[in-house]
Amino acid sequence: MRADVATLSGQDDLDEKVYAEQIRLLYHSSAVSALSTILVASIFAYVQHTVIDQTIVIFWLIAMISISLIRAVMSFIYFRDAEPGVEWGARFVTCSTIAAIGWGAGAILLYPAGNIAHEFVVVFIGLYIGAAALSTLSVYRLAFFLFIIPLILPIVIILLIQGQELHFFIAVMMAMGLPFYLRAANNVYQNTRENIYLRLQAFENEANLLHEKEKAEQANRAKSEFLSRMSHELRTPLNAVLGFGQLLQMDENKLDESQKENVREILDGGQHLLTLINDVLDLSKIESGKFDVSMQEVEIGAVVSDAVMLVTPQLNEMNISIEIQSSNKTIIVCADRLRLKQVMLNLLSNAIKYNHPGGHINVMLTEQPNRRLRVSVNDTGDGISKEDIGQLFSAFVRLEDNTHVEGTGIGLVITKNIVEMMNGKIGVESFPGEGSTFWFELEMC
Repeated sequence: MRADVATLSGQDDLDEKVYAEQIRLLYHSSAVSALSTILVASIFAYVQHTVIDQTIVIFWLIAMISISLIRAVMSFIYFRDAEPGVEWGARFVTCSTIAAIGWGAGAILLYPAGNIAHEFVVVFIGLYIGAAALSTLSVYRLAFFLFIIPLILPIVIILLIQGQELHFFIAVMMAMGLPFYLRAANNVYQNTRENIYLRLQAFENEANLLHEKEKAEQANRAKSEFLSRMSHELRTPLNAVLGFGQLLQMDENKLDESQKENVREILDGGQHLLTLINDVLDLSKIESGKFDVSMQEVEIGAVVSDAVMLVTPQLNEMNISIEIQSSNKTIIVCADRLRLKQVMLNLLSNAIKYNHPGGHINVMLTEQPNRRLRVSVNDTGDGISKEDIGQLFSAFVRLEDNTHVEGTGIGLVITKNIVEMMNGKIGVESFPGEGSTFWFELEMC
């Protein structure tokens, strides 16, 4: 029940906004319409003054100019009002109706019976003003209805009074045209309301999206700040644990084999935990925009060799062979040397972790068009399905087939961000049972 009431309340609020926008559109064209009225009324009075008593013509023209000036002033006041209320709609309709009555009175007062040419001017002016009102007043149906009827009916009546066949024919045609005026105005009114409604709804949706985006960004910033603080807080005691473990390892002569194994477990577990904490810290820095790269000229071959040397113990442990395929020439890329080594270590570590004992890793450096270099790391593991490839670069996502492998699932996310920050791109090619090839491209200097 409360949801229904809230929906109705929201709809009423939207209807009020649509109505307010209709009134704004009326006043938006009001000043121009008032000036046009003065101009057309002056021309009409000038043309008719030769066949109508000039006192009547002048009196009518002064009245029309006064009404038009009042409409122009009202438009000015409306736009000066910071929060115009609904009463402005009634004020506009009242003034426009008075203006229509003025035109209808002009048709009667300035109608020169027996002078066909000047009679035609009255009919033409009526039709012209009606067409102009159709384009300016139809955004608010009531305003047009109360304008067109006092405008057209006096002309129809005065033509019928003449009693001649031609006058009767013109009167009937004008009367028959009145429903078409009203129908056209109704169509404009409906279309205008629909357009306003859709526009306001689009603005509201955009505002809601911006609000939700801001909330998501705030939550993301809070998460990144929390991860950053926690990573710093965890590293301090962890470094102490590793430090004392290394001191124990240095005194290995005082330890028996069981104690030595325990110390190795402490150091291996602590080092693994430190790696995870560093990864989380890097990810929080990336998300908060505090992760920087220092671009310089880097010899890619040396970085690859350094990275391979660092993972050699892991390679030996799993009896995995590795081969580096590259041209003999020195290749220089534009990158951050430290971050580039981090990328290579991540890709090589993954190629080892997800490989088979006795497997093989192939590192290839191939030049691409537009002076770009592709570095590919191919392994002989189980490969990745097409469905799982789309999740590889999502934070904290672990593929179900590889949950036995240690890690947080953020290494590839960090790697992707680092490569893109160095103006590069990264990708993967893999088929189940055929291994995987992770590659990245960088610009050559």
